[in-house]
Amino acid sequence: MRTQVKALLLASAGLAVVLGTTGLRAQPAPATGRQDGGPIEEIIVTATKRETRLQDTPAQVSAYAAEFIERNAVREFSDLASSIPNVVAPDGVVGTPVVAIRGISSPAKGGAAAEQPVSTFLDGVFMPEGSLDDLIFDIRQIEVIRGPQGVIWGSNTLAGAISYTSQRPTETFEGSVEAGYGNYDLFQLRGAISGPVVEDKLLFRLAAAHQEQDGYSERVSGGSYGARNREGLRGSLHVRPSEPLAVTLIGDYSESTFTNVTFEYFTGPFAALAGTNGRTRRQETDFFEPSRSESKGMAGLVDYDAGAAILSSVTGYRKVDQTLNLDTDSSSLLLIHDEIESGVEQVSQEFRLTSAEAPGRRFDWMLGVYYYRRDQAVDQFERIGAEMVGLPPGGEARVEIDFDNEVESRAAFGTASYELADALTAEAGLRVTRDRKRFDGAVSTTAVIPGVGTVPLGSLPNSLALTDTQVSPMATLSYRPAADILVYASWGRGHKSGGFNDSRVDQPTFDAETADSYEAGVKTAWLDERLVLNLVGFYIDYRDLQVRGVQGTTPLFRNAEQAVSKGVEAEVVARPLPNWTLSGSLAYNDAAYEDFVIGGIGPGGGDLDLSGNRMPLAPRTSLHLSSQYTQPLGGLGDGYVHGEWNRKSAYFLDFMNDPGGRQDAYDVVNARLGLALPNGIDVSVWGRNLTGSDYKVDFIGDLPPAVFGGSQFHILAPPRTYGVDVKATF
Repeated sequence: MRTQVKALLLASAGLAVVLGTTGLRAQPAPATGRQDGGPIEEIIVTATKRETRLQDTPAQVSAYAAEFIERNAVREFSDLASSIPNVVAPDGVVGTPVVAIRGISSPAKGGAAAEQPVSTFLDGVFMPEGSLDDLIFDIRQIEVIRGPQGVIWGSNTLAGAISYTSQRPTETFEGSVEAGYGNYDLFQLRGAISGPVVEDKLLFRLAAAHQEQDGYSERVSGGSYGARNREGLRGSLHVRPSEPLAVTLIGDYSESTFTNVTFEYFTGPFAALAGTNGRTRRQETDFFEPSRSESKGMAGLVDYDAGAAILSSVTGYRKVDQTLNLDTDSSSLLLIHDEIESGVEQVSQEFRLTSAEAPGRRFDWMLGVYYYRRDQAVDQFERIGAEMVGLPPGGEARVEIDFDNEVESRAAFGTASYELADALTAEAGLRVTRDRKRFDGAVSTTAVIPGVGTVPLGSLPNSLALTDTQVSPMATLSYRPAADILVYASWGRGHKSGGFNDSRVDQPTFDAETADSYEAGVKTAWLDERLVLNLVGFYIDYRDLQVRGVQGTTPLFRNAEQAVSKGVEAEVVARPLPNWTLSGSLAYNDAAYEDFVIGGIGPGGGDLDLSGNRMPLAPRTSLHLSSQYTQPLGGLGDGYVHGEWNRKSAYFLDFMNDPGGRQDAYDVVNARLGLALPNGIDVSVWGRNLTGSDYKVDFIGDLPPAVFGGSQFHILAPPRTYGVDVKATF
């Protein structure tokens, strides 16, 4: 597949050259700001599964268009997260991304882990876990919807939803090709071609991307940790056989080969064994095999305009196969090595019937049904060193974990809104979901004893099933006292079903969690829409929140009886000059466990009361400031500069609030400087984390002290990166 991707990209480059030499005038690259001094660009979002203006949507949504994604060198979601109020997405171990929205996260690291409270969608199709590591390319818009979204987006959206929309085929022929190079031997190549096959009837688009880069941490004996080679290919067809019917078919393929980021030891006796001390980004391991991930999928989007209503269908298929090779102890000793083969296959189908827009209509509605099925198979082979299990030198324990996990979900949902008065609208919605889950697996253990051989130690079979019915209501009241002011208040309830733990721990299952979210906000535009000011306050009450811990070295999910997240978010966008746009946000979040008691792990085997602890990845304050300026340079085209400053206050990386897992406040500065030539060539230099902030993105501090001697594990975020990009648009 890599050969095909590179061939497509080179063909795009060649076509750009041909067009340039045959006298066809290329289209200028899009400018950062408007040239006419008009209002701030209108943003259309689909957070309610209708197309609405962002300022008319009674929900807290951050939307980022293709231009922002490109100018900010966003290549995966973690690159974007620092710009979003009350969102943290650490760039940690590849294949196990974690996203926290308003303090709510659920790290999933091996085993039959819990589903995430933040769901990701590509063109309306639910994506499997790990998708946020995929390479971002040819994306039209990214929307991040904060707060429980159970009615519209489904059950696993207690913290929020992330929606990607890919670029669509165009009615005129166009394309682009881009190449870039940066430090850590970064090389990237991407391109797209789009246009009509049959005018007004059949349109196509084909896009591809390649990226390779060395890792940020050096391996003493050669190589680097976190090195990646990623490919992506996406093709789409838009068919309009008749005026009321539109069909879009999208297929994509991605492949990634990488060496996993490893934990670094900043405290404890393992620092010397790992070859590091402090934050040197240099260490050693004895197990250094590449990992691989392959993802493929298709989406079918159908819209039929029946006049009074629009019938929409979203059909999805996804398949992800992954091989992970992990030196879990991250040292030069054989303590724990993991080799994990996993495969996930899922299908989904949604039908929606939505009332069509009509002048003067006071009542709007939407009805829908949804089906989802996922089949997951995991085969994990774990080698445990002699020191860990008390065997003579040269011995080891071997654990094989096999399981099949099936999830089937059916849902029916609907919303209705009614204009009570000229400026007052009420909306209500309900979703009923029935989940069926089944888990079949076994944990088999053998010991390799010097002079004896391999000795079976037994097998722990595990077969569990659950059925869960969830009811998610919502209600919103919106008031518009003036054309450019929207005041709203909303309440919604979200759900996430329970799940199964590893058979080696003493708690086989964990319960479903629920959340009641209360939100009130105001959205305003001033000075002929050259200034936008939005403010929202929220209070979210979580019951039976699923929290990840460990028992020994085995992941274990528990329920915290009650947790509360509350805060405010303020956002501003301003255009003080025709070519200058400023934006910023300030957020406050107080997220803590109100009632969280764990039995049997406190002093003397008693209870451990964690009530009052702050939730992980929940900084109290988040600040974002950005500036985009374009300067016309006559015959040279347009020069532009984009810069942003992001600051997060201190937070913890674990629910125990271990001092070693505290991350102090830090700043991240990103910038891009470029020149868009009249012939469609765009040349720019960029930098991310320009101040070189070293901040932690992962932490484990509760490992067995008898073996690890009180050592604590950390992973750092990417250091300063920079590069140059050249893009041709035709």
